[in-house]
Amino acid sequence: MKLILTLILCALTSFAAQIIPDSRRVSWQGNVGVAGGIPTVTTIYTNLYPTGGDDGDMIRQAMGRCPSNQVVMLCPGTFIVGGDIDYNYIGSGKIMRGFSPAQTRMVLTNGYIYMRGEQFREEALTNSVNLSQDAAKGSTVLHLAEMPSWIVVGGIYILDSLDDTNEVYAVDTSENETARSYREIAGAGPRGRGQTVKVTAKTADSISLEIPTYDLYPTSRLSQIAQCGYNPAQFRPLRRAGLESFTLEASYAYASGDMVTMENCDNSWIRNMVFTNVPGTIHLHTAFSYRCEIRDSVFTDSHYYGSGQGYGVGFYHVTSACLVENNIFKHLHGPLSVQYGSSGNVMAYNCILDGVSISGQAPSVSTHGVHAYMNLWEGNYCQNKVLFDWSHGSGGHNTVFRNRVLGYQAPLIRDQTVVSIEYYNRHCNIVGNVLGYPGWHNTYAFAPTQTCQDESRPIFKFGYFVNYGCGFSTRFDTPAVTDALLVVNWDTVTATNSGIVLNGGFTTNDLPASLYLTSKPAFFGSMPWPPFNVNSPSLALTNLPAGWRYVYGTNASF
Repeated sequence: MKLILTLILCALTSFAAQIIPDSRRVSWQGNVGVAGGIPTVTTIYTNLYPTGGDDGDMIRQAMGRCPSNQVVMLCPGTFIVGGDIDYNYIGSGKIMRGFSPAQTRMVLTNGYIYMRGEQFREEALTNSVNLSQDAAKGSTVLHLAEMPSWIVVGGIYILDSLDDTNEVYAVDTSENETARSYREIAGAGPRGRGQTVKVTAKTADSISLEIPTYDLYPTSRLSQIAQCGYNPAQFRPLRRAGLESFTLEASYAYASGDMVTMENCDNSWIRNMVFTNVPGTIHLHTAFSYRCEIRDSVFTDSHYYGSGQGYGVGFYHVTSACLVENNIFKHLHGPLSVQYGSSGNVMAYNCILDGVSISGQAPSVSTHGVHAYMNLWEGNYCQNKVLFDWSHGSGGHNTVFRNRVLGYQAPLIRDQTVVSIEYYNRHCNIVGNVLGYPGWHNTYAFAPTQTCQDESRPIFKFGYFVNYGCGFSTRFDTPAVTDALLVVNWDTVTATNSGIVLNGGFTTNDLPASLYLTSKPAFFGSMPWPPFNVNSPSLALTNLPAGWRYVYGTNASF
C-alpha cells in the first residue's frame, strides 16, 4: 500500500518552491481571527456581585445598558442564571468579563448564551444576486448582475455556487435535512461549498471583499451573493462582543442543548474561559459567523455523549475566517469539528485529550457535514485521530500541518487510526506531521479494496465509505481519487529515513514554520516553536503552551 501511495504522489515533483500548491490551500496569513487581534477593553461600566438567587435578570439588564466598548464585570463568586442571555436585546461591542475562571463562575440552570445580531430568518437565505462574471480564486472584487439595496459596505454575506458533484456531494438531498446546506434547505438549491465574506466597498455593479475568495466561483454554477439570514440594510451582525475570564457550567442536562451559540457574529471572541458540562450538544456552536476568535480557554465534559453530542467548538453553516488557538479540549466526543460549508478557518496550537463517545468514534479533530473546505489544523496535540468523514457528505482541500497526532488512546483497542480520510473527501493535505504511537501502530495504510477491521492499527485509512469498519461495498474512493497529499510526515511505522516519508523530492527544509503566522507567537515565550518537528519527533504534550497548562495548571515561566 505504501508503494501505491508513493506512486500517487509522483506528480508532486512539478510543485517547485511551495510544498502545498496554491490550488490546494488559501492564504490564511492575516485573514483569520479578530482583525488586529482581540482588543483589551479597560473601561468598566459596572461591577456585579452574586445575589444568592437567580442573577439572570441582573446580568441581562446590565449588559443591555452597558455602552459599546465597555465591560460588565462579574466579580468573584457563583452567579446562577436561569433562561437565555440573548444578545439580540443587548447589542454589539460589549464584553462580559469575570475576575478569572477560578474566581468567577456562572452556572446555567437552563438556557444558554445566545451571541447574535438580528433574529435569524431562514427565508432570507434565498435573497440573493448572481455574479455576472466568474470570480477566480483569490479575487477581491466580485461583479454582480445588479446591485440590490441590501448590499451595504461593512455587511457580511454568503458567497456560494451550485455544487460540482465531482467535488461536493451531500449524503441525502431528499429526506435528511442534516445532510444538506442551510441554503439548500431554504430552497436555493444544493450549495454545500461557500464562504462568508465582508464587503469593504461597492460600485454600481461590483463589490470589494476584505478577504480573497477561497476558490473559483463561476457563473456556470450560478454563483451568488446571498443574505446571512437577515437583511443587512436594516440590521447588523453582532460585532466585537466578547466573553472573558470566567467559568461557564450547565447544571442541567438537555440532549440538544448548546452552552453558547455565536450566530451572525463578526469579529467577536471567547478568551480565557472555562466551559464545563455542556447540556448535551456543543459548548460553542457557530453559524454564519466571520472572523471570530476562540483562545486561551478550556472545553471539557458533557451531560451526553451520543451522536452529535459532547462537542467542544463546532463551526457550522458557512462560518469563515475564524481562529481557534491555544485551548485545551478534554473528555469530549467531537472537540474540534468543522461542518456545513465552514471554510478558511484555522485551528492551531490546541491540546486535545481523552476522547469519549457512546456512538463509536471520538476524533480529536474532524470535518462532518457537507462541505467543509480550505481549513487549516496546525501545531495541535491530538491524542485521538484526525477524521474527515462522509457522515453528512463531502469535504475537501483541508490541511493538517505540523501536528502531533497519536491516534491512540489507552485502553481503547478499536478505532485507533491516526488519519482517516473517508469517501468524497478529496485534495486534502497531510504535511509535516508527527504521526502514530510507537509499538502500537503496525501498518502504514489501508485503502479499498483492502480488508481491515475496527481493531486495525494503521497510520492512514483512505477512501472507504465508512473508514471505521473499512466498509466499502460498491462505493469507495481509491487513494488516487481521494488524492491525499502526503509530504514530509514522520510516522512510527516507517523504518527507513528515520521514519520520515518525504515524497515528491521535498525535504524537511521545505517545511515553513507556519502556514498562517509570519513569526513565533508571543504566547509561546521561550518555548520551542514550531512545537512539533519531524526531524526530532517528540511525544511531549508540554511542547505546547496549552499542554503545559494542562499538565502543570499554570502558564510556563518564560
